[in-house]
Amino acid sequence: MSIKSKEYFPPNSNSIYIYRGFNNNLIDFKSSINYFNNNLISFKSSIDYFNNNKIQVRFDNGITNIVNIYEYTDNGIKLSFQLGNTYHHQNFLDEPNNMDDYLIKEPIVKDNMWLLSDGKKRCITNVDIKVKTQFNLFPSAIEIVTISKDNSEFSVDYYVLGIGLVKSIYYIEKIGLSYCELEDIIENSPYSKNVKIYYPDESLNTIWYSNKTLNYNTNEDITLGFSKLFQTPPTGLLPIINRNTKINKISYNYKNNFAHIDFHESIMNTLKENALKAKAFFDCIYNTLKNYYKTEKIYITINNHLFTDYFTPITPTKDTNIIEWRVQNCKYPFTYVIKENDTLINISNKFDISYEKIAKLNNIKNPNKLSKNQVLQLYSSGVYTIKEGDSLESISKMFNLSINKIMELNNISDLNIITAGQKIKLC
Repeated sequence: MSIKSKEYFPPNSNSIYIYRGFNNNLIDFKSSINYFNNNLISFKSSIDYFNNNKIQVRFDNGITNIVNIYEYTDNGIKLSFQLGNTYHHQNFLDEPNNMDDYLIKEPIVKDNMWLLSDGKKRCITNVDIKVKTQFNLFPSAIEIVTISKDNSEFSVDYYVLGIGLVKSIYYIEKIGLSYCELEDIIENSPYSKNVKIYYPDESLNTIWYSNKTLNYNTNEDITLGFSKLFQTPPTGLLPIINRNTKINKISYNYKNNFAHIDFHESIMNTLKENALKAKAFFDCIYNTLKNYYKTEKIYITINNHLFTDYFTPITPTKDTNIIEWRVQNCKYPFTYVIKENDTLINISNKFDISYEKIAKLNNIKNPNKLSKNQVLQLYSSGVYTIKEGDSLESISKMFNLSINKIMELNNISDLNIITAGQKIKLC
């Protein structure tokens, strides 16, 4: 029974393939970026999506991404679609073909040769051979050679049964010889990408961004990953949506360079309660998608109706107060709006935090120059020592907590009975 091409390029879902690149002097190319015949010398690859006859593979070198779609046909495996600079996650399986080059063509026999669309020749030069790399010895491989029209470039690729590509050798006349090899396969692992998610604070007058990790599995809609991140802000900030809010879809039109997010109509119940909250919500969604998709064209809809049908339009300006959320690994982070005559010293005394830490955390170069209404990131151990003149009302405003919450945390039955020096819990 003959072996089919698909067995040399299987759709191994939720697996990250790590490739390490070297030049002809065995210099490690892992931290550098090189392109030879549209292949990345050091990169990782993973499967975004697949169906019965197509597979969408992502190549990521840490700086840029390429998405290739390969089609399983009766004649072999062909590259049918390619899109460069694809930093975002999206299903392109139904996109019209823009390529038509066989990666592996059947029958899988030695000397089977075919032409590519750019005039290159590709040929199976060996079958059922062993391949040795820096990292492993692989049995049952096929060797495929690709030669340019003018013979100035060539590549040799080795595909192993049940695994896929394990080694590639590249030669370009003016550059020389380089190659990459499969270093590792991380199985049962989602693809991860660092993203900036924007959240409001309790005051609703500042937007904060936090660096998060977006995870998604093969054939998983990115909507699920974003929903989880929108619901789970860093401690001290507010979620963008609650767990009952449904996102119908998130998509990107690469031809016209715009992103689209559509919410279920239930979002209206939350947003119509508070105009400031609605504005903060749309600002956070806009800036998150703008950063992720690298475009300023963001369409936000509710049940496919533009949100402007219900709310004042977003008009993002340079005046929008957006700050990085830098408070990490502390028990009780919070924000504070600077008031008239505030100084770092009195803020320090008020919250029992050194003014040097406040300045460093908020990137304040000159501690003598504070602006009224400037928003600071602060943090607490979670315990506050009551001072002369304090009341539960003033403490609740200081830490953005309700009076009832403070009383509940500290088993206080009478809000008027507190004393200086008494320690109370904030969380």
